[in-house]
Amino acid sequence: MNPKDDIRLSSTFSNELFNQSFDMGVDYLEIGLDNFFTDGVIQQIPIVKSMHSLFKIFGSIREFDLTKKLLAFVKAVNSGTIDTEKLEEYKSRFYKDKHFRDKQIEHIIVILDRVSEAKKALVLANLYRGYIEQIYTWDKFVELSYCLESAFLSDIDLLKFLFGLNAARFHDSGDKTIAIGEIVLENFEFDDKFVSVNRLNSSGLLIINSTSKTWGELADPYLQTVKVSGLGILFYRYGGIALYQQFAED
Repeated sequence: MNPKDDIRLSSTFSNELFNQSFDMGVDYLEIGLDNFFTDGVIQQIPIVKSMHSLFKIFGSIREFDLTKKLLAFVKAVNSGTIDTEKLEEYKSRFYKDKHFRDKQIEHIIVILDRVSEAKKALVLANLYRGYIEQIYTWDKFVELSYCLESAFLSDIDLLKFLFGLNAARFHDSGDKTIAIGEIVLENFEFDDKFVSVNRLNSSGLLIINSTSKTWGELADPYLQTVKVSGLGILFYRYGGIALYQQFAED
């Protein structure tokens, strides 16, 4: 896309983002390529019309995939309940402050374009709702969105698994969420999850601590424990991870 195309897409997406008349009965992630050519209702959605115009009826699978993720994101943002006062406060600034709006919309579109799995659009929408509700800052939302981008679906499933194991060890203290206790890696099938554990640790969603007593034991994975970090708790809770049965396909 050239700069003018970017502006058109950003403008269309901004206008549709809080559209309460958006069709909530359609699973946009399940729409096939043929339906975008033949379904008259879908073709009238402004985002689809914009993409249709920009890419000459989806010049590549990438543009088709991005369109589905944009539609799924808008649906997810509008599907749940957001505190009315905070939503109106956010929308007021969003529609009045062009720099504020463009910065946020451009980041969301870039992340949606880069994530390889369409399901991640739903998690990103949930995280964005948490930002709108002022649970965390824009910078924290950006950090969480990069964690989402780098995570494999199997990593998210592992985070859900670990959170479930450690659920009894989490408690709220005022507005701070504290993680108590750790999980010994040998308590689950560690060999199958080693790579996921390290990816989640690299992104800051997990913390790995070694129980080794010598330098020789330091690299032994079976002498390590893990726990979900504070960032991981935000990702899990406000990304709505518990709402989904499983991310990775069997």
